[in-house]
Amino acid sequence: MNINEVIIEAEYVDILLTLINPPYEISSITKLVIMSFCIKHETNTSVYNNRVRDFIDEFFDNISLKLSANYNEFTHIVRVIDMLNSSSKVIVDGDYIEPNHRQIFKPENTFLKYCSTKSPNPIMEINKLDAKALLEEVIRYV
Repeated sequence: MNINEVIIEAEYVDILLTLINPPYEISSITKLVIMSFCIKHETNTSVYNNRVRDFIDEFFDNISLKLSANYNEFTHIVRVIDMLNSSSKVIVDGDYIEPNHRQIFKPENTFLKYCSTKSPNPIMEINKLDAKALLEEVIRYV
């Protein structure tokens, strides 16, 4: 594993730990994988300010391009989840994931920092979708 892969996985550790702990408490691995990928590649926070479009539409905008350029990052996300499970930081059962010890995790990711100051919080709004509906949205945009 080269240094770039280590950095990518460290970024996903930050994102995943933030999402599985309060205030988000996302418990679906399907949702975590998709949302963490989109969060890592979200660069335009200004679109969430004007609220012309729904949070979900903004969040999945350009996902096709992001997927075509960064499809291999899904292996990093799954590897990080496996490492967290192997080190007993999380409990995994099928599509369910839960941290062993809940804690407030301060994110380093700029989009997560941005979301923590917004009301309504874009991540909380997107998390209202169940895993199947989230997948349907991704398919709609791909």
